[in-house]
Amino acid sequence: MLKTIPKTTVNGNVQLTYMRQNESLLPWSVNSTITSPATLALYPGLRGLPRTSAEASVNGLNALVNVSSRPTRYLTLQARYRYNQHDNNTPSFDGTTFVTFDGAVRTFTDDPLTHHVEGFSEYFHITRKNFDANATFRLADYGSLRVGYANELFDREGRGFSEVSDNQLRLAYDAQLFERLSVRASLDTSRRRGDGYILSGIDYESGPAGTQPGLRYFDEADRDRTKGAVILTANPIDTLGVFVQFATTRDTFLGDGSIPAGREQFGLLSQDSDAIVGGIDFTPNEMVHLGASIGRDEFAALQKSRNANPPPDPSWTDPARNWTLDNNEVVKTYMAYLDLLGLANAKADIRFSYEFNDSDNAFTYGGPRIPVLQAAGTFVPLPNVVNEWNRFTADVKYYFTPKVGVGVGYWFDKLDVSDWNTIDTNGPVGFAAATGTPRIDWLGGLLTGYGNRPYEGSRVFVRLLYRF
Repeated sequence: MLKTIPKTTVNGNVQLTYMRQNESLLPWSVNSTITSPATLALYPGLRGLPRTSAEASVNGLNALVNVSSRPTRYLTLQARYRYNQHDNNTPSFDGTTFVTFDGAVRTFTDDPLTHHVEGFSEYFHITRKNFDANATFRLADYGSLRVGYANELFDREGRGFSEVSDNQLRLAYDAQLFERLSVRASLDTSRRRGDGYILSGIDYESGPAGTQPGLRYFDEADRDRTKGAVILTANPIDTLGVFVQFATTRDTFLGDGSIPAGREQFGLLSQDSDAIVGGIDFTPNEMVHLGASIGRDEFAALQKSRNANPPPDPSWTDPARNWTLDNNEVVKTYMAYLDLLGLANAKADIRFSYEFNDSDNAFTYGGPRIPVLQAAGTFVPLPNVVNEWNRFTADVKYYFTPKVGVGVGYWFDKLDVSDWNTIDTNGPVGFAAATGTPRIDWLGGLLTGYGNRPYEGSRVFVRLLYRF
């Protein structure tokens, strides 16, 4: 830490990281058929590994600098700069010829779309730079106003853009008004732009990995964002608190100069979210605390893609093959709680809570082909995904001595869900009709980690408590 000038502080740190791993590599296969002279004659790349050990090597550099200054009682300045560098120096590994499941030999060939031979491992260098600065103005009895600027810069390999820069302007106001009302409000606007887009293939027919040249990934695509939030808290009387919160985000994803003329933008085009919640907290005395809240969240996203075969197939550039997906989800949340504290001569606490969530997630498809497919009976839109989740909890704590006690808890959960894995509607032509019982999807597939079914469950647990 360094005191540069009065009321100014500078501090920071630097960290170097060295990661090495040089374990022996497993052979291509232990299958005697694959390691036979006849097979090795056909696939000479399997006669030996490119190297016998991993030789993995990564170097990292992290640095942070903070500056804080208060030149006057009405002004506070803060700035931060963070630098992160990740250098992967592991030698490339030739896996052009390889063995799958210890039973079959495979060989990568020249991809006619990207003109790139797969099979060689790639290791990427990533550099991230963050700068953040804020100026806070104290407005006497009218709160404080904060103005800020931030920049995040990514230099990275292996992605669509070699450099992505995100500039953000922030404005916030915080005040305690009329002794009973507090206000917090913020407004942010940001502009993210990418540079150095990587196009592979000839004549700009395809982007990375053979994708459409106008496809942009949501975490690096050019984007304009506006965010706002307001929190109002009132205490009309000492024992009652009332609050209202609202937050909104508007994201618009843009095309960029690297999209060839006459080509369309694909991927996520826009996403919006709105959230509002209101509630009350009532504390009539030190022993009784209770409250309730109700909230509503809405999320909407629009994306566009094209169902096409790689060039030179004419469908690759046919706008009639476009389709869009408009996703809209509304979530309603209800919560309530009751705390009874210090019962039985301050030896016992009892807490109750209840939460209910209702989610309705809709999917609307669009595009030139949708009406045609619907008329032919070959298009079945996804049904809404609907969830209703209930949770009730009760918890009792009792202390036999000031330090030793016991706790008993009870949880009740109930989930009602209707989604693609629990549908009970008539499937496409040739599939079974509704059975009246929720079942897995029409094709009978069950994916690990998915396939939520309606359930109801209770849990009771006991724990020993000790205060230090």
